[in-house]
Amino acid sequence: MFYPLAGMILLCALWCGYWYIAFSVAKDLVHSKRQEFLNQGLQLDCAHESWSGFPFRFEFQCETASVQFTQASESISLQSMKILAVAQAYNPFHVLLLIDGPSSVDGVKLSHERALISVAVNRAGNLDVSSEVAKVNAQGLFSSAQLNFYGRKINDKLDLAANAEGLTILGPDNSFTPITKAELIAQTNASFLKQPFHAAAAGEPLEISSLKISQGPVDFAAQGKIFLDPQHRLAGKLSSQTNDIDGLMNIISPIFELNDEDSAAIKNLLGLTGSDSKTNKTKADFIAREGALYWGLFKLADLEPLY
Repeated sequence: MFYPLAGMILLCALWCGYWYIAFSVAKDLVHSKRQEFLNQGLQLDCAHESWSGFPFRFEFQCETASVQFTQASESISLQSMKILAVAQAYNPFHVLLLIDGPSSVDGVKLSHERALISVAVNRAGNLDVSSEVAKVNAQGLFSSAQLNFYGRKINDKLDLAANAEGLTILGPDNSFTPITKAELIAQTNASFLKQPFHAAAAGEPLEISSLKISQGPVDFAAQGKIFLDPQHRLAGKLSSQTNDIDGLMNIISPIFELNDEDSAAIKNLLGLTGSDSKTNKTKADFIAREGALYWGLFKLADLEPLY
């Protein structure tokens, strides 16, 4: 009976020694990374921060968290009530971030349930990121029952995917547009991770391989490439198609403040130029150029610089 007990005591002692050593290394690594990120323009401030997790985890808690990213005289700020970072002691390169709301992004207030973000980094420097958040409400912009986001960096490429369920887009005059489901699959250059403003200003494109929106029986699909022009306005082209042009106009009209006359003109134009009798679908291109957004031959809106 002595040998199993001694073996268990020895194993516990070795594990405790490993945990304390690895815990110290993790704290030093986080401290050095925070300083490195600060030199790159990313600053994390906490009203109160603490470390814990013995014996199986490493936990870092930041209360009343504020994140400020500044680059090329442009900045983005985020605030949340609390951020909890958790990593298993046996796998410290896979970190779970638990974010409690309410939050804000550049002054836009967000209410949401606890958000879960998973970040995994391998030895080659590639990473996988996924996030899940429920009951999101961005004041004056949109609400969603569920938002999911996925990102994967492989060498110089960044693969992106996102989907939303129970989405409602808020428009002017308290109008709202319900969308059952929206999905996006895209790819861009990994330079957006370290220097997003520089990459955007350089015209690095977002290549959208699939954009799908559905509301009841209405389906909309698009693919193409978008980027920012030298004036930081949206530019590019998306080739789109829908199975129900009338239903799609009911979705688009409140967003772009189209009256009945404009909606009728768009449907007539698309019926003449984009109707496909073989598939019963209507096709047209969304084109953003020179500060304006067009759908087919019709101008939908003027585009302001994004920053």
